Amino acid sequence: MTGATTSALLEALGPQSASDSLASQRARFHQSWFRASVLKVEYGASRSTRGRLSGAVLDELSGAAGLNFVDTVTHFAFLARHAEGWGVDPVQTSRHLVSSQALMFNIFAPLLQRPDHFLEVLSLACGRSDLVELVSFAYEYAPSNRGDYLNDMTRIDAIARVRTTTASETIAFEVKYVDRFNSRVLDLHANPNYEMLQRTRRCWRDVELVCAVPRLNQLTRVHALAASIAAQHGDERLTLIGLHRSADVNAGSILREYGSHATDTIVPVTIDAWVSAMSAVVGTTASQLAERYLRYEHSEALWREFRGHSA
Repeated sequence: MTGATTSALLEALGPQSASDSLASQRARFHQSWFRASVLKVEYGASRSTRGRLSGAVLDELSGAAGLNFVDTVTHFAFLARHAEGWGVDPVQTSRHLVSSQALMFNIFAPLLQRPDHFLEVLSLACGRSDLVELVSFAYEYAPSNRGDYLNDMTRIDAIARVRTTTASETIAFEVKYVDRFNSRVLDLHANPNYEMLQRTRRCWRDVELVCAVPRLNQLTRVHALAASIAAQHGDERLTLIGLHRSADVNAGSILREYGSHATDTIVPVTIDAWVSAMSAVVGTTASQLAERYLRYEHSEALWREFRGHSA
């Protein structure tokens, strides 16, 4: 690449944030590359930075056209869930290329057209051989009658009920791209529902301890809500799956730490492993997702050039 070509490409990538961790900066840079080089559309303004332009944000027209989603089926899944009411951020999800909600739709919706595909990928990614039937699936789930559950604003990214060879099971999913597991911390000791749940179901080895650790707060709340739902349906088993980037070592560490406190099954799964499992059943979609989210080597030369200019 000539110097002039490189400068033009870097300019097309648009403004980059310097306030994130290096790993998050790299993710945003790759998404900027994907927008400019693959989608070939303009960047737009980020609501999270008070309207400042960002290379990792689609312009309004591109967002409305569904370009933050891997295919039209996935775009329609987002629109259908948004139409159901509160829970999906319409701007973040449709325009922010690093949106975890967009990632969630992109890795689940293409599979849910064929429930057997979803079960196959889930089995491959989690090393299971006992999954028989997908009973139900919901995005961004929170019960309408919150008072019968935790009586707080906890919401689960996605939740499935499955039938296995031996039991019925609730499987909850938390999906993280560049955001963190502990972005919002609630005082769980002030909510008696957690102690009540512990008495009836014993979700944790020490409820007082796990409720006191801020970095485990979100996982504790999601686990508790999933356990309440499992109990309502009479499901014998509960699994909480945390999907995260392989580069996000902090997310993997938090999931493993939380697993040491929980009595139910907590499974960390990298986005790389999930997309790899998808390649066995929806190869073209998996390749598109890999380029969109994983194949940083495609933007590596520009990243090095950018880092050299920024140093």
